[in-house]
Amino acid sequence: PPLPAASGAAALSACDSALRAFADDANLYKARGRALASLGRNEEAALAFQSALRLQPEDAETTGMLRDLQPQTLVAKAAP
Repeated sequence: PPLPAASGAAALSACDSALRAFADDANLYKARGRALASLGRNEEAALAFQSALRLQPEDAETTGMLRDLQPQTLVAKAAP
């Protein structure tokens, strides 16, 4: 389920702090992607999910989240 915006902002801040220490943690990138998506920052969320998949390519959950996010990202790019 999506995070409320306030929770998304707090989660994003926590993920960014943790990633400074653990830059090779796929789960942190996945959590960062979820937080960004909850804030409507879909392009950044897609990049975070892609980073997670580079570290853990077999993660079906992350693959699904990225796939679900892509149509939203394409619509946002097409909007004036």
